Parts: sequence; structure tokens; C-alpha cells
Amino acid sequence: MSRIDSGIKDQIILDTNLLLFAFVDVEKMWSSKVTVREKIYSCVAKYFIRESPIKLLLPNFILDIELPRILSKLIIQKNITDETKLKVLVNMSKQFRQFTQYLRVLEKCREIDVWKTVYFKKAAGLYIALSQKLGRDKVKGNHQDILIMAVTMVENATLITGDRGVYNFAREADINVRMIYVSSQRKIYSYKADPQIVDRIEKQIKDIG
Repeated sequence: MSRIDSGIKDQIILDTNLLLFAFVDVEKMWSSKVTVREKIYSCVAKYFIRESPIKLLLPNFILDIELPRILSKLIIQKNITDETKLKVLVNMSKQFRQFTQYLRVLEKCREIDVWKTVYFKKAAGLYIALSQKLGRDKVKGNHQDILIMAVTMVENATLITGDRGVYNFAREADINVRMIYVSSQRKIYSYKADPQIVDRIEKQIKDIG
């Protein structure tokens, strides 16, 4: 099914924390109890990867840098020491690209080469705008989030995030970017986003307890 078939002429970017849960089966992999937040992220990510007809944009620095970084962090934080689980997760970090190549064959995603001047020019301008409106101290250290926002804006896409701070950046500074914040309380906050996408997410998570 194409984007036109879906009735939604949009593209989406999942932030790193959400995208990771498209690959990880948290019910099987985590040693500790799976939180509601993790169940929500897993549900949303798997929907957009497996079922949604809306095309997914994948910035390459998320695939190459951010996904392995977040995965390694979670392995340690979740105290995963089982040899079999560790092997699965370590191998998974090497297979992100293999899976995304499969999605590209199905025309479900498009990889974005972030290492182009257009994205960094946009990010630099966005950093200045956010610093002027919110204060440099509040923006400092958020360069990766700002780069993802810049890519979203250049590609005229919608960013779906689990990070309230990123959502607040856009809303408080009145940045012209479409964004959806998925909270751990099963509430969806939309900023200039297509209501149809919000509705799809709400339907996916409404029964998660």
C-alpha cells in the first residue's frame, strides 16, 4: 500500500528511542519487568515499521551511531547477563542496516544521508533560533535532537518522539516542524501534525495496560 493509498500524504521519522523498540522484543529480552512506557514505544514503533502504509525516513546517523549507542546503554541498565540474550542483542546491533535494506525493497522506508550541508545549515539556524527564544543554556547539549528536527523540517516530514523536552522545544519556540510526542501515560501530544497520524497512534496504544 502506498502513501497515497493511506490517505496521509506524509512521511515520518521515529526518534532513536522509539525506533529501537521496532527491533527489540522487550518481553523476551529484558531481564527486568517491562514498563508501560516500553510497551507503548514498542507498540508504536512496530506499527510504523510493519503495518503502517506511511513511509518511514531513516537518518543514517541514527542507524549507524544512535541505535547501537542506545542499545548498549539499555543492555547495561537492564542488567542483561544471559549469554543467549546478549548474543541476540549484540548481533542485532549489526543487523539494523540489513533489516532497513529489506524495508527499502518493500518501499516502506527511505534512508536519509544526514552528512549533507543542507541539513547542517538548517540545524545551525535552528540552534540559533532556539537559543534566542529559549536561552542558550536550555538548548546547549541537544545538538543531536536539533539535527533530527532539522532533517524533519528539510524533508517536510513528521517527527514522532518519546522525548517531552524535544516536543517542548518546538512548541515553546514556535518552530515550524510537525511533531507528535508519545508520553508514557498513553497520552499523545500533537504539534502541527496530521490528526490522522495521531488517531492511528491512539488506536494502537489504547489497550496497553
